[in-house]
Amino acid sequence: MRGRSSETKLLQELILYTASAALSSLVLYVGLRQLDPNRHASKKAAIHHKKELAKRLGRPIIQTNPYEDVIACDVINPDHIDVKFDSVGGLEAIRKLYMNW
Repeated sequence: MRGRSSETKLLQELILYTASAALSSLVLYVGLRQLDPNRHASKKAAIHHKKELAKRLGRPIIQTNPYEDVIACDVINPDHIDVKFDSVGGLEAIRKLYMNW
């Protein structure tokens, strides 16, 4: 009987500590988000950046995550490439191979 009550007490304390840690983490997370001075500015900048990217690529705005946004910054609209094969120097054999395709 004594072993059963000590197990119950241990379980109660474990649940209490877990709930306390979870609540503390949540309060800390929400508090730090509220203290971020660039919270609204970064959202507005991201929307503006997506609009500029859509305009540059000539495509509609699509939903992307932050990782895709990093890659999308390096994408170029193929219609804006002004280099021709005659401008490329060297590697004549490879140039001829591509020209024959």
